[in-house]
Amino acid sequence: MKYIRFFLALLLFVFSHSVFSQTGLIKLISGFPSYDAVVTQFYTTYGPEAGQAPSVLMNFARKPEGWFIITSTIEDQENKTSHPFWTHSTGYLSLTPLYAVIKNEQKVEFPPYQSEEYTRSAYNLRMFKLHTFYGYNGWADDIIAHLQPDQKLLNDDDLYSLGRAHSARASSFVHHNAGATNLPMFTFNPKGNSINNEQLTDYYRENLAARECFKLLAIRNPVFYDIVGKIQTKYANEVMQAYLDLYIFQNEELAKKQLIPHIYPPEILAHARNYLNNLPKNALFISFGDNDTYPLWYVQIMENLRTDVCVINYSLLGLPQYVNSLRRGMNGNKINLSIQQSTYDTLEIVIGKEGQNDLNEQAFIAWMNDAKNIGYQINDFPGLYLNCANSANKNNTKDAFYKVDVALLDLYMSNKDRAFCGSYSADPLDIFGNNWLRLGLVEELNLCGQKKNNFDSLIKFYTIMDQEAYQDPKNFPFKPGTSEYIDDIVISKLYQNLLQNMIDCQNENRTVQLEKLKIIWNQWTTNWAVKPNTTLLNYYQEYLNPQNEKKPAKSRKRK
Repeated sequence: MKYIRFFLALLLFVFSHSVFSQTGLIKLISGFPSYDAVVTQFYTTYGPEAGQAPSVLMNFARKPEGWFIITSTIEDQENKTSHPFWTHSTGYLSLTPLYAVIKNEQKVEFPPYQSEEYTRSAYNLRMFKLHTFYGYNGWADDIIAHLQPDQKLLNDDDLYSLGRAHSARASSFVHHNAGATNLPMFTFNPKGNSINNEQLTDYYRENLAARECFKLLAIRNPVFYDIVGKIQTKYANEVMQAYLDLYIFQNEELAKKQLIPHIYPPEILAHARNYLNNLPKNALFISFGDNDTYPLWYVQIMENLRTDVCVINYSLLGLPQYVNSLRRGMNGNKINLSIQQSTYDTLEIVIGKEGQNDLNEQAFIAWMNDAKNIGYQINDFPGLYLNCANSANKNNTKDAFYKVDVALLDLYMSNKDRAFCGSYSADPLDIFGNNWLRLGLVEELNLCGQKKNNFDSLIKFYTIMDQEAYQDPKNFPFKPGTSEYIDDIVISKLYQNLLQNMIDCQNENRTVQLEKLKIIWNQWTTNWAVKPNTTLLNYYQEYLNPQNEKKPAKSRKRK
């Protein structure tokens, strides 16, 4: 009899799990039109009202009640108004007189931040795909309210959505995270220790809840993939998020206590070590995403590896609190900044004007430190050129700078004794133009061209590089139906960059160069999980052919 009861209980559990898997948030919004359909409906129906729309900021929101248009003004972005656009009971609703109906199918141009192109940006598409509710103040609160009571019965997608909602709410305590929650932010103390015990309890509750969701999902379905790769990597990054938040707002000692051994997949750690070992001594390394930041910090702390390198995240430079924390130092690494903190606290964008009175580096820093020049929105300065040591050449930069650009310039200008490096995917670093020297996995700023690639030093990198993780196909899954790799460690570019490095070394003995290139090329095509594409294959096969007397390919521009 007890076996029968056990079997019936098991059937009941499986049935209830199956039923809820189909009645979570996905079913809740199953009758909603898609994000793409809503965007199409709006832009084929409405145009901006003359004289009003340029000053109005707009975004789409998916709430439990339906689709909404959220508006605010440029002058007051915190005060938002919600306009229903579609509900189950009414279908699409009129938005006049807020927006004018397009007549005679004429093409109407919206301002840039209201344009259809901006609305369909990869970021917006991804966020509405990740989050069932999104785009309004309190979206994470609504997801948690709907899913938390039945966490153990959730399907994989809903469990993941719940984890991201808890993560967003934890971050909202310390950063204004796109209105994820209506809970108040913590007050920031520039000297650290900003969070009292009660607030710390609130933060831990949300961060640990997010970790629990991702960890449970990693145990249940190890091949569930987040945008950063395997769900195990997402779990590890969430641990590192706690490290970062507490490093900025509290103190480094408490931040380091969050770290847990053996949380990253081996291939992520291998790639992090390769990044660090590829960097010059005492380098400043500007990283960009989660996977070229968190794992590097992790191995620096847990393995005491290359602690001379300072890893600085580009995106975080837009947060005044992060810039302030860099002044305190990180993992014993001190960083110089010349522009005062009050500038970062208020600056949004500065516009340079070309002219004969352009500022050099020292004058630019002085201008930025002059309180009368800095306000909340937009200010003008005469323009900027970067000094070029041992050369009369002036390397002009772009003439519009956001907070992150100013921080990059400050870091470069204030740490001239350290190599300034970034990754190949670092488009924002184009503020410095194409003045970069390839160093295998990374690039070093080479503003005046004094340095040259050294072929033997590049070969040396191969000998210290941890290659084992790059040889397992399971480490490089494709996105379903695409040829894009899910993991941010895009190994298909690694050898491409390294081989191009060697071709750039045109002053080397070409016979010796070819032999070494062949060895590395054969290693890639034979042992590595990621194979070169046809175009790359033809390009290098032509160069590697000893019968080919063509000159080495010219160095390609950085992209």
